[in-house]
Amino acid sequence: MENLPNIADLSFEDFKNQNGITYWWASEFMLMLGYADMGSFKKVIDRATKAFISLNIDHYENIIRVERDIDGKCIPDYKLTRFACYLIAMNGDPKKPEVAMVQAYFATQTRQFELYIEKQSDVERLLFRDEIKEGNKSLNSAAHQAGVEDYAKFTNAGYRGMYNMLNVQLARRRGVDKNKLFETMGRTELAANLFRITQTEERIKSQSIHGQEA
Repeated sequence: MENLPNIADLSFEDFKNQNGITYWWASEFMLMLGYADMGSFKKVIDRATKAFISLNIDHYENIIRVERDIDGKCIPDYKLTRFACYLIAMNGDPKKPEVAMVQAYFATQTRQFELYIEKQSDVERLLFRDEIKEGNKSLNSAAHQAGVEDYAKFTNAGYRGMYNMLNVQLARRRGVDKNKLFETMGRTELAANLFRITQTEERIKSQSIHGQEA
């Protein structure tokens, strides 16, 4: 059973959740945007969904419908990616001061990299990199609990499985530092690596895998 948190004095980033991906609950985000119920907020979500479709981006991976037990009641809710939150905020009622505040927040975040981002594919690529960063943190936590001690070896096992080479070898081939490998990847390759990371974590947890070699 879950209880919705008090949104007073909390920022957008305070509400993010991490479980394979970084996401925000629609039932919480709607309160941040000044919507009182999911019925009216669903119309905004629908407009954001149409925006995803027009951008040729899979909305099912960004707006994920689930059932939640809140205060003893089972209600429909949605897991929203950062990009989904952005599109929802942009499609919100601009007359609402809360919507204007969140739009201003995203505008501030966007200005930090708008000088070198010109296309939507570049925006999504950066969002993938952010998801991978958070996904790796979650994976390393799961690996630690499973008894992994040599994280370099553990990480390279993932690269060997995907690229048939170590991360150092892949970086050398691409002419970059190994810590900047993700900067060389396009949207599709980043998505594949995010899938690899999340599925590895899920496998460790679901199969109760323990020990470095396992």
